Amino acid sequence: MQTDEAMTSSSETQISQAASGSPNEVQAQNTQNPPIAMPFGPVPEEPTQDAIDGIRFDFNFGLRVKVPKSDKSYRIRFVDLDNKCNLYDIITPKGQEGLILSKKRYFINFRLLISQPEDDKLLFMHDYNAKGKEVVLRFPNPGLGDAIGWFSYMERFQQKHQCNMFCVVADWFSDIVKKQYPQIRFEQMQEGKVYEKSYATYDIGISGPADFELQPIDHRFVGLHRTVAHILDVSDEEIPPRFDLSAPRQIKEKYVCIGVQATSLAKMWNNPIGWETVVDYLLSKGYRVLCIDKDRFTGLGGTY
Repeated sequence: MQTDEAMTSSSETQISQAASGSPNEVQAQNTQNPPIAMPFGPVPEEPTQDAIDGIRFDFNFGLRVKVPKSDKSYRIRFVDLDNKCNLYDIITPKGQEGLILSKKRYFINFRLLISQPEDDKLLFMHDYNAKGKEVVLRFPNPGLGDAIGWFSYMERFQQKHQCNMFCVVADWFSDIVKKQYPQIRFEQMQEGKVYEKSYATYDIGISGPADFELQPIDHRFVGLHRTVAHILDVSDEEIPPRFDLSAPRQIKEKYVCIGVQATSLAKMWNNPIGWETVVDYLLSKGYRVLCIDKDRFTGLGGTY
């Protein structure tokens, strides 16, 4: 069951609670949630960090808190420190286990608070701090343009949080960037791969315009590439990635590479004579023109 800000689930019970600024009693239902769709594969089944009384938490695909069966109940709050507001507030029922998940999966500067429901005595507090911890950033299998546009923001996140970063990218992309970024560990995409010690996981990509669980802003307002900066909450200043250009040149004459295809209509140049005009101009100037598209033709439904 989803609320405005969080989702709760359990193998045995489902804890239902509306997000609010003050605690309320909750009701348990003997139903089971369907699996949560994770676009880029699984994350650790159990949260990786210890809190108190067997409660565990982490930031893998949102803030997750696992509450074991206990004769105690707890007041659990998710706080957005940057915006100074409560995102979620729940009192867990006694004798039932549950997994509490934030609905937002992009970076939020979270504070986790666990207190006694009777008098709100603080039992545990944790502010997001990835320094020295494993953080996984997962790319889809992108086109070259997406990878070029997004990658500099990975380094900014690593520098900002001083984390041990694992970048999960296509092997062809890691080959041209890994020597330039020795502080980042590059991992090849493997189906079902899970990083069991990861403190946090973020999925890097573009979602539908109305999907504000995986991105904080519609990418059409900030630009296709800059939206990743907003997912990771880093500066969206444009800085090109550093590439390994040591491969010997194969083409002697001067040339220009073009790519005319894209994964969606909004990223294409929808000018019926545009590319023809550009190519004719380049040829007239003595350039050889190379089209480096993967496919001769492409297209998907939708226009965003």
